[in-house]
Amino acid sequence: MLVAEELAEDSPSTPFTAHAGVDVWVGLLADSDYSTSALFSQVAGLYVHSEGDAVAYTRDDLDFVVTDDPSVDFDREGQFVPFEFAPGTYEVWSTETPQIAVVVCPPADG
Repeated sequence: MLVAEELAEDSPSTPFTAHAGVDVWVGLLADSDYSTSALFSQVAGLYVHSEGDAVAYTRDDLDFVVTDDPSVDFDREGQFVPFEFAPGTYEVWSTETPQIAVVVCPPADG
């Protein structure tokens, strides 16, 4: 486990290091805004930047977040997705307050 925390709105997570040759996964454990009954279910947007970078974004006319930071996409709560960034030290941030986890998994055999 590299990170396990509830993100504060507009604040980065605890920094974590993604090493070459190691599989890192990001999980959306809980999202207070997610609803399976909503017409357009949406999970909190998670964004990734290098450690120490400022959280910077604007909103467009439809209130969508516009940022240069790449996003990590989820379909539902409880989902883990591979962290597909170059080796380095990163932070995850959101405009919401989701609970996240960043974990290291052994590489898949073969």
